Amino acid sequence: MSRSLFALISVPLAVTMTALMLRPAGTEAAADTDGDGWSDAYEQYLGTNPTSACNTEPINPDWPPDMTNNNFVDTADIAAVTFWFGAAVATPGAPARFDIGPNSGINTAGDGFIDTADIAQITGRFGNGC
Repeated sequence: MSRSLFALISVPLAVTMTALMLRPAGTEAAADTDGDGWSDAYEQYLGTNPTSACNTEPINPDWPPDMTNNNFVDTADIAAVTFWFGAAVATPGAPARFDIGPNSGINTAGDGFIDTADIAQITGRFGNGC
């Protein structure tokens, strides 16, 4: 018996997000100095601090999914990313910081566009803090 389209669509977001964040077999995890789950190289691309997992000053971005630098993910973070939906990070004003998905732990850069994968990274962490 084949699976229905509805069954495929109804997979919980948490399961989908977990699958997106798995590393391919046989690959090593990249260095993650601050232990926040984002590789140092990826944080450098995003413009966040690879040596600090949580903001100590509001002006310093440390935790990648926290766009507003208030130490938790809320609707303001989702709004910041969705405002630029569809834009290339090369677009003036659309920073690489919003190009955060998926993060496999080995990525050194996103896909260059602000898209549903980026929104999924934020919404998958809604209500969480660093």
